[in-house]
Amino acid sequence: MLRGAGVLSDDEAEGANVDVATFRELRPFEMNLRSDIDQWMTDQFGRAWVKQRVPGATRARWQERRERAVKDGEEPLSLLEYADLMDCSEIITRGDNWRDLFAKVFVDKDEVVVSFRRLNAVRRPLVHGRPIGKEDLLLVTVEVHRLKRAVEKGRAQGVVPIARPATAKRPLH
Repeated sequence: MLRGAGVLSDDEAEGANVDVATFRELRPFEMNLRSDIDQWMTDQFGRAWVKQRVPGATRARWQERRERAVKDGEEPLSLLEYADLMDCSEIITRGDNWRDLFAKVFVDKDEVVVSFRRLNAVRRPLVHGRPIGKEDLLLVTVEVHRLKRAVEKGRAQGVVPIARPATAKRPLH
């Protein structure tokens, strides 16, 4: 049942603040992650990496998402823009991608998978307007920090290049 507009209880206001803080942590991470993956994979394997190093079922899911978005009036973007966190995890931990690139960045594949599962467990209810708690904000903050720290270490060691801005338009694959 809908309540009067504009009036939140203290608990609702606190929940909204947690939601906003979590979103502010997670959204730029996810956007930068997709940008980094695209840059690293393109630099390492060429522009056709999406066709060569992403499972066909995953690409098909992205194409369906893009088609729905375009049908709803959005401008089409790179297929990778339709990847969710678990898709990114799948790209990173896929055997050949892990061996040829990402093992040098993240070191422990199992930890990467667990981090993405934890992030996704908070992301899902957050983006669908379901309640999350303070502990979820803490979890997101810690997991994002751990993954970003691994990426920065990889950059410092020259394993992966310095990032391009996430806002730069990527070509449609």
